[in-house]
Parts: sequence; structure tokens; C-alpha cells
Amino acid sequence: MYPLPVERWKPLNRTLYKVSLPVALLIWLLPMLAVLVTSIRSSDELSQGDYWGWPKHFALIENYGAALTQTPMLHYFTNSVLITVPSVIGAIVLASMAGFALATYRFPGNTAVLFAFVAGISCRSRS
Repeated sequence: MYPLPVERWKPLNRTLYKVSLPVALLIWLLPMLAVLVTSIRSSDELSQGDYWGWPKHFALIENYGAALTQTPMLHYFTNSVLITVPSVIGAIVLASMAGFALATYRFPGNTAVLFAFVAGISCRSRS
């Protein structure tokens, strides 16, 4: 039912896994790295169309300062924090209580409730 640990895989499969994992990670992170490098470029470089080279002038303070002072970005961030933090705390508290009840008390349908929680968590993480 459970997959084998990587240490018990055949040597060829283990080598392919260990080689492909950093490559997949780099491909996955490449858009984020491009956004990060673009965010520290000066406006002149961007207007010239120099997107892929290393920045000649780092405008980190100017770009992020303008984004935080000339737009309502801090307001949006504050709203996100005010919604997210209590929601996460509430979810952790309720999940802890449900997990304690499922682990401590035996009742008919205990396993079905556990499977429903796990299925709900799996479905929510994929969306």
C-alpha cells in the first residue's frame, strides 16, 4: 500500500530520481527567479527590453519603495494577514481537537470519519 523508501529502490531508479529532482526543482523555480530578477531591474533596462541578462543597475529600494508607497499594496497585505492568520489558527485548533477525539475515543464510524478528514484535506490541497 505504501511506496518503497528511496533507499530501497533499484540503483538505476534511485540515480534517475536523484538527478531529475534538482532539474525539476530548477524548472519549477525558474519563473519565480525571473520575477525576482525583474523586480530589481531599473525601469530603463526594462524599457530597453533587456529582460534576460543580469541587471546592470539594481533598483531594489526604488522599485519596492514605489510599489509600497504609490500603490495600496500595504493595505492589501494587511487585509490578507487579518483574514489568513485567524483562519489558520482556527483551522489548527479545530483540527487538533478533532484529531484528539479521533485518537482517544472509539466509536462506530471512527475510521470513516478519519477517512473523510483525510479525503477533505487531500481534495483541498489539490485545488
